[in-house]
Amino acid sequence: MRIRRFLAAAAAALSVIAGLPQNVSAGPALMPGVTEEMTKASFWVNGGDEVLADTASLKTLNQAIIGTKECRMTDLSSTSETFDGEALKRSLVQGCMKEISDFLNGSYYKEDGKVLSYEDLKDVPGNIDGCEASKTQAVQYGICVKHTNIRVYPTELLVSDDKDDPDFDCFSLSSLTVGDPVLVRLVSADGNFYYCVSSCISGWISAKDVAICPDKDTWTDAWNIPDEEALVVTQGKIFLEESNANPKSSGLLLTMGTVLRQVQETEYDHGVTNRASYNNYAVWIPIRKKDGSYSKKQALISQHYNVSEGYLPLTSKAVLDTAFAALGDAYGWGGMLSASDCSLYIRNIYRCFGLELPRNTTWQAEIPSVKYSLEEMSVSDKAQLLDSLPPGAVLIFKGHEMLYLGESGGEHFVISSVSSMMDPADPSTRLHVRSVVINALETTLRANGHSWLEDITTALVPYESDGNGAAAADAAAEETAGTAASESKAA
Repeated sequence: MRIRRFLAAAAAALSVIAGLPQNVSAGPALMPGVTEEMTKASFWVNGGDEVLADTASLKTLNQAIIGTKECRMTDLSSTSETFDGEALKRSLVQGCMKEISDFLNGSYYKEDGKVLSYEDLKDVPGNIDGCEASKTQAVQYGICVKHTNIRVYPTELLVSDDKDDPDFDCFSLSSLTVGDPVLVRLVSADGNFYYCVSSCISGWISAKDVAICPDKDTWTDAWNIPDEEALVVTQGKIFLEESNANPKSSGLLLTMGTVLRQVQETEYDHGVTNRASYNNYAVWIPIRKKDGSYSKKQALISQHYNVSEGYLPLTSKAVLDTAFAALGDAYGWGGMLSASDCSLYIRNIYRCFGLELPRNTTWQAEIPSVKYSLEEMSVSDKAQLLDSLPPGAVLIFKGHEMLYLGESGGEHFVISSVSSMMDPADPSTRLHVRSVVINALETTLRANGHSWLEDITTALVPYESDGNGAAAADAAAEETAGTAASESKAA
């Protein structure tokens, strides 16, 4: 028996030395050069608790962003209550007819992998053309009751440019969170979609995901939440508990950047969804009634989730903590799959601090903040500039953007929601990453053979005004959003 035990122990020891599996978890896979310590803010910032931008300066910057036409943002509260519905419908139909032909070249596929055909799309223009519209049409005021997608056309049809990739939908534009406000301008002929204007993009939203408010005041009260009453979701995703007593909020998904109003002590309904509120936050959740109208109910959010009472103080540590709170979450083009693409990820991070960035990378690159052009720089000069940037700066090259972390071991690291890159193990092969990951700029390659560092064109510190903020904010106050047709074009 002793001999057997000795032999077993010796075999175990030898297997360790030989590197054989020992039923010990290897932990999460990491990109080359990345260590587990790098996934913590404390690795990149020493303290990092200094407030870099206060609430007042961020609100001024928000107005400046709205006032910068290239950012394509809309000040929803100041838009006209009527618009030319006939012109909007005409513009959308014409755009749809022109664009649909581009999808019928044999290079686009349905979810089942079959080539997209005319039969699949023939009813889409009619679903727009059949909208009821008038020359002087009243806006309807909507609130999102679910995490929802904004789509190019009023159809649920998934269209991919790769027959083996149903997780990439070319018809998906973006996503909105629970409680986000929209202006509803048209209803599709089949009644299943609303054409909506949000603060950052316009498009078609499933009607069942939007509740219509009776008037502008009710709508404004639903989303214009005082800082001291706000509860902000600061991690990638959370889910409300399931409940038969309140099916409207049962299992409801809340994503990073969702802002809800906390229930005040005088409003508290004892026994929310048949539960006491101990170790929970009580919040108001918007709901859609059977007739499509808006109402609200109280719900509970467990204390253990990453949420903030009021917007987070904008510090280097808090920005990185928020970014890492979604580490490993799935990538979703245009906000599909209840996930974020690269620019939506950055937008949602900074939304937790009260900063409202534009939707797309090219629009974010136009915000009136401190900005650096790197296009004409050598690789060594780019690396030197990065050394001067704070953690949380935004780096951009065509088609992608990243949140800068810092330098370690002579390499510069970023975190971002990545669709694809060249496989580190086989640089000749494109790898579908489709996750939020940390990687080094110097060693990560693009399909063109360049490193990410080589191709960076822009760096910006989004919370630092470039000094032109006041002028842009004044311009925003004088000028409302563009025409509905131009909003459609921007989408």
